[in-house]
Amino acid sequence: MKISIIGAGMVGGAIANALVQQNKAMEIVLVDKEHSIAEAQALDINSGSPKPAKVRAGELEDVRDSQIIVLAAGKRSEINYSGKQLLEMNTNMLEATLTTIRAIELRSDAIVINAIQPIDLMTNHIARLFGDNFAKRVIGTGTMLETNLFRQAIAQHVGVHPSNVHCYVLGQQGGSSLMSWSTVRIAGVPFETYLEQHGKHLSNQTKNQITEAVQYAVTKAMHKKGSFLFGLGQAIAHLITVILENRHEILSVSAWDAARGVAISLPRVIGSAGVIETIEPMLSPDEAAKLEVIIGYFRNP
Repeated sequence: MKISIIGAGMVGGAIANALVQQNKAMEIVLVDKEHSIAEAQALDINSGSPKPAKVRAGELEDVRDSQIIVLAAGKRSEINYSGKQLLEMNTNMLEATLTTIRAIELRSDAIVINAIQPIDLMTNHIARLFGDNFAKRVIGTGTMLETNLFRQAIAQHVGVHPSNVHCYVLGQQGGSSLMSWSTVRIAGVPFETYLEQHGKHLSNQTKNQITEAVQYAVTKAMHKKGSFLFGLGQAIAHLITVILENRHEILSVSAWDAARGVAISLPRVIGSAGVIETIEPMLSPDEAAKLEVIIGYFRNP
């Protein structure tokens, strides 16, 4: 299998490195406008791993026969930029690259994964650019990271393993994301019922603290260390594995929603064909209203 990663900087390198750690036979092609950076990243990753994956520097033309194309170029999120400003900068910066990729006759089963900030808004833009026929094959990492952090926070509070917690962060990544508390289940039991059964309590103050911590976790980490690489690299490597193995796993990713006319983060069944199905979560009236606000924003960002 062949995977092309467009953008061989810190994010692209982290994705390639996470893929190599999966110990699967694959060809990973790093493409960058600075070819020497792609070469250096490939050398760095290959030098420390006796794994079967092969990492090399390549050209944009390599996407033609790639099963998966990861978009990891562009300017990263910074405190001085709003989501709209970052969207404008990255759409302008990557216009020629995206147009070139769109003009290439890709494999009929190719999947495009977006890791460009702002994730959901850029996925919305890319899905529109690629058109309806390819829309289900354009997937953004969406709220995968926040959903994982949400599960971990709840699991820590109630004292169970995160694998026993089911819940989702919806809409878009970051401070405007929808923390869908009404979707929380512990071993299939609604969260409030579980708390009552076990004599536990979650105050509104604690709930708000968890919400804020999850919504701003990635942003705070980026401001403190200047990047957020490992979580994103692992999330994309996992997403790629789900696609290649046709697992039909449910992940909170951003993808085109024809009915709503936008690409936002929702629970979706993912397999070799990309988005197999969208799961409509049972939301409270307040949560449903907030999701509609996010959808309206995405229609006119």
